[in-house]
Amino acid sequence: MSYNDIITNHINKNEASNEIAWRFQRIVGHSGPHDKNSPYYMGSTYNVQVEFQDGSINLVPLDQFRVDNPVPCAIDAKEKGLLDLPGWRIFRNIAKHAKKLQQMANQAKLRSFNTSPKYIMYGYEIPKNYKHAVFLDHWNRNTFWQDTAKLKFSQLFEYSTFDDKGHIRLHKPPEGYRRIRYHLIFAVKHDGRHKVRCVADGHLTAIPIDSVYSGVITFLRGLRIMIFLLDEHNTLILWVTDVGNVYLKAETKERIYIIAGPEFGDLEGHILIILKKALYGLQSFGKQWHERFADCLRAEGFVPCCKVEPDLWIRRCHDGSCYKMIGVYVDNLALGMKDPKAFLDILTTKYKFKLKGSGPIQFHLGCDFKRDNNGTLVMYLKQYIEQMVSQYKTMFGTKPKTTVTSPLVEKGDHPEIDDTDLLDSRGSIQQYQSIIGLLQWAVSLGRFDITTAVMTMSSFRVVPR
Repeated sequence: MSYNDIITNHINKNEASNEIAWRFQRIVGHSGPHDKNSPYYMGSTYNVQVEFQDGSINLVPLDQFRVDNPVPCAIDAKEKGLLDLPGWRIFRNIAKHAKKLQQMANQAKLRSFNTSPKYIMYGYEIPKNYKHAVFLDHWNRNTFWQDTAKLKFSQLFEYSTFDDKGHIRLHKPPEGYRRIRYHLIFAVKHDGRHKVRCVADGHLTAIPIDSVYSGVITFLRGLRIMIFLLDEHNTLILWVTDVGNVYLKAETKERIYIIAGPEFGDLEGHILIILKKALYGLQSFGKQWHERFADCLRAEGFVPCCKVEPDLWIRRCHDGSCYKMIGVYVDNLALGMKDPKAFLDILTTKYKFKLKGSGPIQFHLGCDFKRDNNGTLVMYLKQYIEQMVSQYKTMFGTKPKTTVTSPLVEKGDHPEIDDTDLLDSRGSIQQYQSIIGLLQWAVSLGRFDITTAVMTMSSFRVVPR
């Protein structure tokens, strides 16, 4: 079968197919009306309860849900007699065209990406934005996300990241400054710590001419060599640490500003100039942080190990008996020294870095470390694999199978001429690519036994079946 024949068959098959991909199953209920003081207020007077394919039911703001799904909302409002209520009247015009309603409903089934089930990380639901974070805090009867956001923005102002130019209604932005947007990224660490990061939309800034990337130590080669030399050969102490707010240590010369949102508290609506320090997301700040920290290491007598591993830094000990080593992976540091705590004290007192999670190596870059009965340092992937299983269960509603068979063992199987259906472009492809990305990092962390399988599946990640 020729390539053209394969493509023609797929085009004809897709055009003739009547299958419709659902992301949500149905609207099962609603709540409201809610005012801004209600713990269930999510930016809309009403919330709808949406059942998804995996059986989960989530509350979604009506104003958000109706943007992509006006027809299901109109059908639900008509069936439940809600069309005369404030907030639901907008669906009257859609609901009165009964003849076209079903056709419109079929089309609406394809547009539910924004209301797909929420991402779960280490057992916690991850918010999409600040309003959602506030809602989750009310729902869980705590203030974890709000406290974390408050701490993050207090640190931004502590580092003089912004220069407040007053409210947008009363003042104009300075000449020559370009406005950009920003958004918040929420995450949970392996130990349950909540994280919030303010990220600038750097694609709205001018494209830099020079390289903007920050180099990192390679996990398979650089970090393993470092661990072997230091722990097994020189019996030095291995510690890890995380440098907090690293980009706030890098300076910017770009003339940009943002308009503060509700997460800024009393400064909502103010013009905030990114005056001096960097934010995640801006194009050149990875390189600027890399150069900033490299200057600190050079000042302490460290030099890059070699051109192959420029982010593995070494320095001979004072007695000449061994070398100290530091492996740099952006803001994650692995240190091998006789007294790593003394060096960390230098970073905090002399260079004013804020360090987190400092201590003997137990978890680093997604990999667990422990010593076996013989005292040998062992790398294993318990927490990372558990996170992968949790993410798989969130995607598909069930745990992955433990017993599998490969279609490649079947006689006469040729995946290159496989004519099964392609995955749709409204989520399934992204799920496939996400799983492949997780597996690729698992290989990098040491699961060499799945290398061939992952490489084979990776070759189909652009247009998977």
